[in-house]
Amino acid sequence: MTKAQISESEIEIMTVSSEPETLSLLNSKRQSDLLEERPTNYRHLAKIKKEFESHTKKHLDRRFCYRIPESFEVRFIKYDIEILQFIQKWDNKFLDYLALFITFLTTIEIGIIASPVLFLLGQDAIAIELTYIILMYGVISQIPKRFLWRTRPFMRGYSKQKRKDYTSSLPSRAVSGAFVYMYLIDHAISLYKYHDKVHLTGWIILSSLIFALLATWSRCYFGVHYPSDCLLGLIQGVVICVFGFLIYRSDIIGCKSCSDKACYTDLPNKEITFSHLERADWVLFAISSVISITLMMLSIVKPGTIIACIVFHLVFLCPDKKISKNPTSLPPPPPPNKWYFWLISIGQLAFAIVSLFALFLLNHLSDLY
Repeated sequence: MTKAQISESEIEIMTVSSEPETLSLLNSKRQSDLLEERPTNYRHLAKIKKEFESHTKKHLDRRFCYRIPESFEVRFIKYDIEILQFIQKWDNKFLDYLALFITFLTTIEIGIIASPVLFLLGQDAIAIELTYIILMYGVISQIPKRFLWRTRPFMRGYSKQKRKDYTSSLPSRAVSGAFVYMYLIDHAISLYKYHDKVHLTGWIILSSLIFALLATWSRCYFGVHYPSDCLLGLIQGVVICVFGFLIYRSDIIGCKSCSDKACYTDLPNKEITFSHLERADWVLFAISSVISITLMMLSIVKPGTIIACIVFHLVFLCPDKKISKNPTSLPPPPPPNKWYFWLISIGQLAFAIVSLFALFLLNHLSDLY
């Protein structure tokens, strides 16, 4: 649709949805260029405008919620539009499902499921680090979404709408999750190869950036994020990994690491009974369990599971912790005694992830256009 074909009412809809306080900072030539470049059907934009405005007003009515500065919009908008239109040139069902699958791989629920599963498999070293990084992922990624507002590109006519999403556009949590998960996978390999030493190899950095780039493509393809949102999401992912790793390392200073078996008791490896755990801090265990169960019942994304993993670490895998005068710890997990142990365990994890993906599809397929 060219500028000549746009009716006055459609231009009014487009202008309202495009935040005129931002566009007023652009010169008239750039405004004309933007009108020519936008591929969106503005009649469809009018249909969803009222629905979106209610969500926008509800968010901006919160205390301490602010719009992104206009200077930021002006600095990045031209490049954002060009990249969005380039990505959305290729549009088909296969790419729809591919983008949806990539988005699924970045969801926080995968990390929440993986933490207790890794503890059950006896992979305590990586399970502990994963727990603290996912905790930081859940906390840090919510802060800008709560206090900053940026209208999503499909609502401003800068991209085709392929999914419904009514939260703030900035930053992209999917890109943050992509960087976090690939870092954890690479770091797990490094952890078991070099034990407790930190090796930020080029492979870790490169693979994390590649997965973040794929997540960027998927979010821009759906028209729910600007490329600049994804860039800030990548920075947010780096911050999450740094803070999560620092918390993990500071905890190890008081608890010792499980990667070199120092977190376990020197008791012989045998059946665990209450007599082995008579010195455990059961008060901490009881209080934390109540908090964890309460969070699991009240929260949408179950952070109570992550709290439960932290409780398990502090109570049962921390012989040198300062919380209790008589700390205790579990013996190291026994090696699998059957060849099919790993097959069954990995199968259970795969079943959990496939089930989660099925629920994800049921919840999100209806949002696709």
